[in-house]
Amino acid sequence: MIKRAYWVCNIIEGWYHVDLDLPQTGISEVDYEPSPFKDKRTHYQYNFLGMIAIRRLIDRINNELYNVSNPEPREGYAEPPIRVIKELDHQLKSWRSHLPQPLQWSDEQRTQYVGHDPLTDLPSLMQFTVDRDGDQFYHIYNIDVIIAQLRGRFYYCRFMIYRPFLYKALHFPERMTAEDIEYCTIGLDSCLLWPVCMWPVKNKKRLIPNIFAWTQSFLGILLVLRIAAEDTVLKQIWETQLLNQHVQDSIEMMLYWMRDMQQVDGIAEWSWKILEPLYEGVHFG
Repeated sequence: MIKRAYWVCNIIEGWYHVDLDLPQTGISEVDYEPSPFKDKRTHYQYNFLGMIAIRRLIDRINNELYNVSNPEPREGYAEPPIRVIKELDHQLKSWRSHLPQPLQWSDEQRTQYVGHDPLTDLPSLMQFTVDRDGDQFYHIYNIDVIIAQLRGRFYYCRFMIYRPFLYKALHFPERMTAEDIEYCTIGLDSCLLWPVCMWPVKNKKRLIPNIFAWTQSFLGILLVLRIAAEDTVLKQIWETQLLNQHVQDSIEMMLYWMRDMQQVDGIAEWSWKILEPLYEGVHFG
């Protein structure tokens, strides 16, 4: 429990530093047993190590694409830096490919994960679902929550890498190339089916650290998807390149998150006042 508390505090402090620019205590510099866990059934320790590694990549994305450290306004419009974006995408793919095998996944199987069945004491293939699907097992160490966070951070990273092309599609559609459309598609696809807002995790929201970070991410995504329903270029991508059911399910789950969390999360309460009128009476598909 002490080891787990250390890693949870490490993760929470890291995101406070990234998202809120709060000072760090130095906990991340403590050499605290690089491989402190030996439970081969869940591999949950590797989820923590993976989140620490992807946190560094998020820092790199912010610094290299969004000039967080030097926020001087640019004159005119600069094309997305293709070379930088491809390198960051390569690093993100490399991060996923170097995860331990039980933690790896493909985009086509983003809702599947290996959990632990307490009835058989064996690993079992499980599913993040839109609706509650049968009995929800108790997961050792809340492995479903941890895996959902890890995958959510991956898709957050990929969305941030390709977000410049969404901006280009909205503001300079006449400049869009076939390659730009491809990158826009990746950006929009990265907004869909985040396990954090799916069953069984959606029923354990208060166990998710840094809840505000997920809320503000969902707000941004919901605004993008609402615009995509109206914009000529993005709507065409939606209708021809994405599964409409995935888009609809994602919107409904993120809106549910906002409605539910506004009771305990001030950002969700503020966000819901923006989103409710935007999505009222809107039918997609």
